[in-house]
Amino acid sequence: MFILIQIYIGLKHARSPGCSFNCTGLSGLSYHRFDNPAAVSPTPTRQLTFNYLLPVNAWLLLNPSELCCDWTMGTIPLVESVLDLRNVATLLFYGLLGLLAYHSLRYGHSSAKTVIMALSLIILPFIPASNLFFPVGFVVAERVLYVPSMGFCVLVAHGFRIISHKGYLRRISWLMIGVLLTTHAVKTFNRNWDWESEYMLFTSALKVNKNNAKLWNNVGHALESQNNYEKALRFFLQATRVQPDDIGAHMNVGRTYKNLNKSKEAEDAYLTAKSLMPQVPHPLIHATFTPSSVSLSGVNVVIRILRMHVY
Repeated sequence: MFILIQIYIGLKHARSPGCSFNCTGLSGLSYHRFDNPAAVSPTPTRQLTFNYLLPVNAWLLLNPSELCCDWTMGTIPLVESVLDLRNVATLLFYGLLGLLAYHSLRYGHSSAKTVIMALSLIILPFIPASNLFFPVGFVVAERVLYVPSMGFCVLVAHGFRIISHKGYLRRISWLMIGVLLTTHAVKTFNRNWDWESEYMLFTSALKVNKNNAKLWNNVGHALESQNNYEKALRFFLQATRVQPDDIGAHMNVGRTYKNLNKSKEAEDAYLTAKSLMPQVPHPLIHATFTPSSVSLSGVNVVIRILRMHVY
């Protein structure tokens, strides 16, 4: 029912002539489709995808084994049909949430009060970043789970307390909580090494998600800063394969070819980027690139212009 209400609201605003952004009708909100693809998708794809993101975030709390510094672009494919099997995860999430809410509201004992407090810590801080009522500039962001994780920890501790008081489950519960704390401590220690440098951070993200062109570009930038142009080029080229309409990726390829003194390849890459540019009345955007005109200063000018249109 909640999803149907969202679809109805989406259709209502989509028909509104004063709506400057597909999902809300709020003026001034404008997000690039690379940042949040579902935000500019039609109904019901937008609603189905945004609701699917809820169990995705819940899974990150339950099993934070695959962490990624960037979840934009093609990280999570759109849920375009009600027949998509991922909708089962959405239904299970709402079912479990409904059961917990019913338990906490139906009974008045201390256990119910603990559950309602935990649910409040999980749900209320997360609502502004949930994409359900208004879009935000990202798909998933682990940073918005910091406060909800407090409520989740309360639920885990509360469940452990209940189980540990049952005689036949006492030893098993202590063994499980010991394994949980140990594995998470090891995971936290290992994760710290991923933040040692930009290169380490973005390569660790690529182990989790290879469908995000932004990650391939960022690894390329890290290598480029080390003057490792040959290796950086491989990552920039992969970014263009993952997201063929990413202007920035093609610009990165052109700049790297230029640094490698391959003017013809650089020109081809710039022309590809130019063909993907939005048609705006700016004389520099409609300039013609030739091998002799592809200079470093010219590249920098074009990049500055492009940054107004790409992430």
